Amino acid sequence: MDGSGINFLTLGDAAIRQMNIFHEFGHLFDNVSGLKDVFTNAVANEDALSCVSNSIINPEALISLTINNDPNYLYIQARQTYSDQGTSEQWADAFANYVVENIDLSDPLGPGIAMYNFVSGALAQYIGVP
Repeated sequence: MDGSGINFLTLGDAAIRQMNIFHEFGHLFDNVSGLKDVFTNAVANEDALSCVSNSIINPEALISLTINNDPNYLYIQARQTYSDQGTSEQWADAFANYVVENIDLSDPLGPGIAMYNFVSGALAQYIGVP
């Protein structure tokens, strides 16, 4: 990705998982000219962001680890990243869960609120999306 598009490759005619599309759009926003790495750097600059645990999205920040509303798949994982692949992957996972409304907002002091506030704040600050 260079900020101008995303290429998806599948095996045969397999459908693309929607969660993967949203995850990759998170990367796309982070690679748009003039915004290069602003979201990745925002994650890196957060001190002990509670929605990230052991370098991946904290499962306690999510409503579910499985997304069940993809028309092409019975269920898909809510986290694309399973190991320490850096803050760009953490951003893309947080963004994807934000888009599909899979962030747990039930605990006002919980990691879900931290994730929601972080993603919505970053989007508002850098691209003007409320």
